Parts: sequence; C-alpha cells; structure tokens
Amino acid sequence: MRQWPMTNLLDVLKETDLILSFTDNFKTVASHERLDRFTIQKRLILALFGLGTNTGLKRVSAGNHGESYSDLLYIRRKFINKDNLRNAISHSC
Repeated sequence: MRQWPMTNLLDVLKETDLILSFTDNFKTVASHERLDRFTIQKRLILALFGLGTNTGLKRVSAGNHGESYSDLLYIRRKFINKDNLRNAISHSC
C-alpha cells in the first residue's frame, strides 16, 4: 500500500495566499493600520484557519505560531467581515 505524505491544511492556506494574494483584500475597519502587512497576513491566515475549520482562535493561538489569542481576536474584529470575505472570494476566482 502506497503511503501519501500528509499536507498540513494551514500550509495549503498559506501557499494559496502566496499564489492568489487573497489576504490583500482584507482591509481594516479602523481609520489606519498600525501593523506591518506581513504580521497582518500571518494573523489573517491563522484566524481564517481557526474560523474556517471551527478549531477556534483560542486553540490556534495555543499552537507554535507565536501569536496570542488577543492578537487573533484583534484581526478577527478589525479585518474579517462579510464584505472583506466576499471581496477575497471574488478576486481569487
């Protein structure tokens, strides 16, 4: 029986963003961004992973990613909304 290598779903999401740059469609609802785009991108991918897989932000923040629950919650509140999700989906197709 042939053994297939396991691919981490988080890696798939990261590679997809490298190809499609879908995280560029997530704009803040605040008046300006204080974080650099790389940090926002990393936290967006982790937050979207946690929400999309129903793992949750607390469990994702418990991993070895160096991001706290409050960091991911901030991204969830300021960047992840219905309009940004729709823009990311429509620009990625």
